[in-house]
Amino acid sequence: MANITTIDPGQAGWDRVANKNFETLANTVVGGRNYFSMANFNANKFEESVLKMPSVILQLKPNTVYTVSTTIPARTDLDDAQDCFAGPVGFRPESGVNGVKDTAPLTVTTDAVGKLQVSYRNTNLRENHIQVELGDKATDWRPAIEDMAQVSDTGWQTEGVGLVNGAKVTDSKPNNVPMYRFVTLTANGEELHLLSIHAGLTGFSSRSKIITLPTSVQSALENVQGIPFGDDSYHATLWLSASGPNVYFDTYQGTAQSAPSGGVLISTTVMY
Repeated sequence: MANITTIDPGQAGWDRVANKNFETLANTVVGGRNYFSMANFNANKFEESVLKMPSVILQLKPNTVYTVSTTIPARTDLDDAQDCFAGPVGFRPESGVNGVKDTAPLTVTTDAVGKLQVSYRNTNLRENHIQVELGDKATDWRPAIEDMAQVSDTGWQTEGVGLVNGAKVTDSKPNNVPMYRFVTLTANGEELHLLSIHAGLTGFSSRSKIITLPTSVQSALENVQGIPFGDDSYHATLWLSASGPNVYFDTYQGTAQSAPSGGVLISTTVMY
């Protein structure tokens, strides 16, 4: 964060008109960090006791001034009542006292241990935003550091891939070495997974597990999820099960199928 009064108005050859405009912004805090994280909110939210609103307690600096701002507008059906509130832990929400709306940020001071409670109601935080920043000035909304999109990509991996129930690599198919690639996108406390699998295989029959994958490509929330894939010659299913992720060679058009001597190219990318 920077306070513009620390910048010399005479630097960089600014003329007097620019200097005068610059001086009118004295004591404005520019570019603060947003301490209201959706990841933290989703992980630690609770229902406050007065109006039963979703709430979260932020751990900030003790006895320090912060500004709470939001894009949530005031209510039009309840005489300008607010739907966002901030104050000490256990505070009583009151629109005219500790309410926050899009046109009126709220300046608060944390308690002796740095706790600040933020509560809201009747809105979707995917469409609206809340910002808590150090100092007494509100700036444009930005996502919390914890909510910035993070990308994890294993690249194509062969280690950890197993072949079972007679499945073996065939030389007659391109890219025949069994491999996978696992990409995880994390933002706002949520994860999106992209899993690609490629293998040229033969030697197995239908209704059998043919490929096993490392458990690291599985989210605990996706347990036992069947994702079918295939082409005009075969049908398989990706299972993210408690026993470990695997590819199951399925029936094709309702009948049993066997891998042809020339093999099949198992290839899919799924998102979950």
